[in-house]
Amino acid sequence: MESWQLALIDAISPADWDPSPPPVVEIIADFDGNGVDDAVRVLSNADRTRHILVASLNSGTPSYQLIQFKLNMDGVGLRPVAAGTYDTVCGKGYGGNACKDEPRHAVQLTNPGFEIVFWEKASSIYYWDSLAATFRSFATSD
Repeated sequence: MESWQLALIDAISPADWDPSPPPVVEIIADFDGNGVDDAVRVLSNADRTRHILVASLNSGTPSYQLIQFKLNMDGVGLRPVAAGTYDTVCGKGYGGNACKDEPRHAVQLTNPGFEIVFWEKASSIYYWDSLAATFRSFATSD
């Protein structure tokens, strides 16, 4: 069985990448709105060649949800996202197929979420969908 540990941000972000605010590999927030802090973490295997994104939800007994397997770690990090309204790529007026996969123009988050930020690539916001009991996402840039 493979062991996993918290990724090192220096190992996954290019040295010349200086976004503001800087990305992190762990966010603690109440994603599901039950009043108890949850966590989302980028984990690496022992030799740091594979990475995954995992959320742990605390609702009495912790439960874990694999959000992304084989996460491409070439310039990536997490940013916390507060509850509020966020424009999707469709709402920002991106052309092409921007509205094909996500026709909503904006998404209202009632609880905190997190953004996966990629260096010179697309970013997406993830949020807890209590009806489906899973995390959902929408693109914020292409």
